[in-house]
Amino acid sequence: MTKNEVRIQATSYLSEFMLVNGYNIKKVGYAPIFYSKETAVGRDEFDCDIMDRVDAFQLACGVSKKIKSIETITAEIDKLIKLNPKIDSNTESVITTPRRMYDLGNKDFTPQMQTEEDVKLSVDMIIDFMQKDALPLLDRFNDIREIDKVINGDDFWITDWQMPFNLGGNFYVKRLIIAKLAGGQEHLEEVVEKLKVAETKYWAEKGEVANLAFIDNPETPTGFTINYLKNVPSLYE
Repeated sequence: MTKNEVRIQATSYLSEFMLVNGYNIKKVGYAPIFYSKETAVGRDEFDCDIMDRVDAFQLACGVSKKIKSIETITAEIDKLIKLNPKIDSNTESVITTPRRMYDLGNKDFTPQMQTEEDVKLSVDMIIDFMQKDALPLLDRFNDIREIDKVINGDDFWITDWQMPFNLGGNFYVKRLIIAKLAGGQEHLEEVVEKLKVAETKYWAEKGEVANLAFIDNPETPTGFTINYLKNVPSLYE
């Protein structure tokens, strides 16, 4: 099989499922197989790359969600204090993959493919992932309060590295934006205090003293965001 044959076969097996769920295939995208769906809050996307292996190929897929209210504020902050990574029109609000959701580490989700039967098996696995886990997650996160519950709730995230999903970069800035949009100023202040406690505990466990200047200093991205959000209303008040 050639890579193009894999793309054609995988797309043919995927298309019905994706179309039924409101996704349209796009010819423009960094991945060979790329679907997109407009939502009430922005856009959901699915991409599938075809990886070269020795005498075989392998599918690697992921989903993402762009939430306009989050990314508009992130872009405004980026204009005033440059963020890293850089913000652009492709910046996403939530990104996940089977490896993240199933905590697979370096293990591959789908098998290597040498025949059309292998392609169908891989696509069936991807559809199962989409149907049971990825699409419900994307739909749930149309409500920003649901993201806030996960990252800023009782099981407070110190980072989104190696977590079930990430925020597409600039985690500290976006977690604060999400807190303010989800719960207003009082909730934002609670999250800032939780962040200080979590940072202090994290570094204490390593035998070090936490440097909280990145939170308190208004010239840092996190400190600047805290001040900027004072004039941003909640979406749910």
